[in-house]
Amino acid sequence: SHGFSGVRVQSTFLTASLASWGMIVVAPEHPSRDLTAVLGGTSGGSASDSSDDLLQSLDLIASAGDDPSSLFDGHVDAERVAAVGHSAGGGTVLLAAADDRIDGYVSLASGRFDDSVTMPAKPSLFVAGAADGVVSADETTRPAYEAAPSPSTLWVIDGVGHNGFDDFCT
Repeated sequence: SHGFSGVRVQSTFLTASLASWGMIVVAPEHPSRDLTAVLGGTSGGSASDSSDDLLQSLDLIASAGDDPSSLFDGHVDAERVAAVGHSAGGGTVLLAAADDRIDGYVSLASGRFDDSVTMPAKPSLFVAGAADGVVSADETTRPAYEAAPSPSTLWVIDGVGHNGFDDFCT
């Protein structure tokens, strides 16, 4: 799940690597907060809208896995699903992980942006950059990690900024 002013192909370094290990990767566009909406001044919507985008993508690939006319027929294991999100996308995966089909999640340069969000009781990994000037590792990511039920892991990487987790500025 991409972040605010992101695009679905912003993290090909990650998605291509996961796919090379045989994982099926689905990267949805979030039209309420993508680059086109932000630059056009039309961004808006709610975090639940983005969570719906993510879950609809899961529905789409799961149905393709059961469609004899699809290249994905017989190749989708909808029983083993993880959600990964960067920045605002990290908040999106927290909401999406409440869905029973999501088994675990990874939050990159993110955290819990709304204290009313219940942290999913699923395995989680929080990764933050120590040099992130957009989403503070200490003020946003660490508190989300501490609020997450176990098992959860936190990695804070020295010298990495906010866009160290996408292809925009690497």
